[in-house]
Amino acid sequence: MDDKKVTVHSLAQEIYDHIELRKSKNEEDDEKRWFLKEGSPEWMRSVILDAGYEADTTLDNSYEMAVRVLGQFADACDDDSSEDDYREAIYEIEPDVYTSDLTSWLNSSDTHVYYLNEVIKEYGGTLDGFQSLASAQSKQIEEFGDLILRDLLERVEDSADEEIDDEDLIAPPQ
Repeated sequence: MDDKKVTVHSLAQEIYDHIELRKSKNEEDDEKRWFLKEGSPEWMRSVILDAGYEADTTLDNSYEMAVRVLGQFADACDDDSSEDDYREAIYEIEPDVYTSDLTSWLNSSDTHVYYLNEVIKEYGGTLDGFQSLASAQSKQIEEFGDLILRDLLERVEDSADEEIDDEDLIAPPQ
């Protein structure tokens, strides 16, 4: 990044701008997936993969969630947004609208059943199947978004600490 002040918004925008939808390098796979562009800084990969690891989800799902979360941060917030603004932006992210996409999400990882079980416990079986799946996916989006936000907030704080350290190196006037 340049000399511009580092913010959650600037970091989110920078990562979002480095994500692309393309075919895998695996020649047997014709499906397009989300990837970081070649040559992207390693810290970007860490933000996405660390959140995916903590949320216990697949690599493909991690990138898909990152696109949703980072895109929402970039679109709904700005450099002056508060932590609460980012949390609100996370809660505004909609789950998939097609049943086939929701069942595909559920099928993509055994751990997604955990979110479905949480919804069933929370609502006591009052939701239909579609509502349950959509609510389960929303829970994962919220968890993943919180993990991304936490990481970006730490990076902003670390950046501010580095600026302070640099100022400490300047000799006081005599």
